[in-house]
Amino acid sequence: MTAKRTLRREALLTVAIGTLCLAACETTPERDDNSLDSRFAGPCERLMLAWPAEAATLDAALGNSLHSRGDDVELHFVRCASTNRRQQPLVYAYVAIAVHEEGVPVVVTSVPDDGWWAMPTLWADGSTGEVLSAMGYAVESAGIALEMDGDGRVSATIETAEGRLRIAAAAAGDSAEVTEDRALITDGALATAAFFGSESSRRQPLRVVDEGARTLLSDFGLAGPPDATLDRDLVSERIYWRLPKQ
Repeated sequence: MTAKRTLRREALLTVAIGTLCLAACETTPERDDNSLDSRFAGPCERLMLAWPAEAATLDAALGNSLHSRGDDVELHFVRCASTNRRQQPLVYAYVAIAVHEEGVPVVVTSVPDDGWWAMPTLWADGSTGEVLSAMGYAVESAGIALEMDGDGRVSATIETAEGRLRIAAAAAGDSAEVTEDRALITDGALATAAFFGSESSRRQPLRVVDEGARTLLSDFGLAGPPDATLDRDLVSERIYWRLPKQ
């Protein structure tokens, strides 16, 4: 990690410690340092798929105080390698819905108003599932794969007891450098978890050439073919908080 990146992370942490709080509580929660695996920092690859959906259907899927701020539902496949050859990469997939910040029970000034996403569903397998469960997330067991070749082709699958989802895509344009701040939040029975910070990547548009078995996403009322992008060399300056329910 460079000195510049280290200073930036420390600055982000300083801001977060002073500004992250429960909306109905005056005390700042403790940061859960031991739950954030270093592999989340990257470099990672992330395939993002977005389908049109009805806003009312998305609100129903959220099922709490969060409300969607769009008419798309996204599916993200993430693979984060490790610098330790003995350590397996983190591989997982999740549903992401853009939500209004007004309904989020935490405040983080470093995240823009439109940077909040809810995660109603999370899939992982093996050791990745153990890491995410330790962070307090409800993880559904699945086989996850994200594969790329040198010709710009990308394939991803989710295998569960309930069904299978398969995506194949190909490069549809040049990649561009992207930097953004976003926060991923899940609202569980015992705690609200927030995973936020700055991230940068080389983002490339994709053309979906094959799509099958949408049954895993049937609750979201998907319509039409998805838009797709691929983030390569994704690096994150992430901070993780778990906020116990009062």
